[in-house]
Amino acid sequence: MARCGIKVNPKIIQLKGDKSKRVNPLLHPSLSFGYMNVKTTLPISEARKKIFKIAEEVQKSSNYYTLTEKGRPKVVLMSAEEFESWQETLEVMREFPDIKNDIKKAEKEYKRGDYIT
Repeated sequence: MARCGIKVNPKIIQLKGDKSKRVNPLLHPSLSFGYMNVKTTLPISEARKKIFKIAEEVQKSSNYYTLTEKGRPKVVLMSAEEFESWQETLEVMREFPDIKNDIKKAEKEYKRGDYIT
């Protein structure tokens, strides 16, 4: 299976164009939240030249750039709106760590008629 230029194998991955380097996807920092999108991964030096274009691109829904230094992910750029959304999600997760079960419990109570109007 191939996604975003990465060949995936249950035990190892091989980055496209780098036939000598095989890494464990669970240990590779650039893959810790999924696959690196080759189209939006740039060296910091290249991003510096395209910063205005990048700033425009990240305004599109779910677009972000991973900037690398010496081939390793260093920073992620996303829109302020996307960042705020992530912050809100994390806040909800902290306030309601068991939200899935809380919702199931509330649904059961509602079906039983155990609620106040």
